[in-house]
Amino acid sequence: ATAKEKPLGLPSGTTDFKPALEAAAELFEKGTNKLEELKVDEMQPILIFMFDGENHDGDCTKEMKKLHTDNPDLQCHMIFFGRDSGAGTLQAMAQVLPDEQGHFHLSATGIELKETFEEIATQAGHTG
Repeated sequence: ATAKEKPLGLPSGTTDFKPALEAAAELFEKGTNKLEELKVDEMQPILIFMFDGENHDGDCTKEMKKLHTDNPDLQCHMIFFGRDSGAGTLQAMAQVLPDEQGHFHLSATGIELKETFEEIATQAGHTG
């Protein structure tokens, strides 16, 4: 089968990042508590944050820094898909983390998005 590149994107609307980051923080906290309860020593938290437009609730770098402070081993993958103008916001959010922990991915097509997920899975140690 031959894969065809098709531009990605969804109908326009407004999106606020801060509620999603707050929900992620709560889930990481619950996950950490559960791991402690199960006596699991090592598990690397990964945040995959996907977006295709503009953020409407301002700068979120402070929230990203707090997320990292609360979860120092956190790997963040900020994926911008489509061809809109909001990629800079996700780049800035990824850049507030140490280089090896904050990653920005631009995936303008479905093929690029698939490749991005394969790259993330490989980095996380999962290849199948």
